[in-house]
Amino acid sequence: MVPPTLLAHPCAMLPDVDLPALLARVAHGDRSAFRALYDATQSHLFPVARRITGSDSTAADVLQESYMAMWHRADSYDPSRAAVMTWMTTIVRNRCFDRLGSASYRHETALPEEDLDGLWQVHEHERDGSAWVGESLQRERLQRCLGRLDGRQRQTVALAFLRGLSHAEVAQHLGEPLGSVKGWIRRALSHLKDCLGAAV
Repeated sequence: MVPPTLLAHPCAMLPDVDLPALLARVAHGDRSAFRALYDATQSHLFPVARRITGSDSTAADVLQESYMAMWHRADSYDPSRAAVMTWMTTIVRNRCFDRLGSASYRHETALPEEDLDGLWQVHEHERDGSAWVGESLQRERLQRCLGRLDGRQRQTVALAFLRGLSHAEVAQHLGEPLGSVKGWIRRALSHLKDCLGAAV
């Protein structure tokens, strides 16, 4: 079944839309329902993708991919496990993190030297767990090691160290649980430490 074409245009979420009913119709291949579902939700989901990817163009691409995934997976939605919007938001977030972790995206978004400098200036809240980050490390090694992180780890490290956000602020920015964010940062720092140590 070929999904319908979506036009990327802004629109406000429609009031009083029965999302479960629309998704049920989408699961049966109803293109008009898919169009209505898109119109009712994309203005909510685009900011989610924009916030995670940090790019309007990347967010638009990811959103398009996400809706295609929703079209193909609509019949897998289980209303007993999550609300429709929660289910859709999870798909968008996962697609964003997949994009951030892809090799092509890491190559296109290699951090400039001035941003790498930000990693030397460890956020005060993180200093005790990140003392290994020092000015003597070569930028090329750090860039290479950052490129090996998965999307979630790379994004949380960038927010925590390049933008100076606390763990709680990173969690709020991404709309993710604080415990998950702490885990991603902790694993990212561990991977970076191992990678940089191996490169010496």
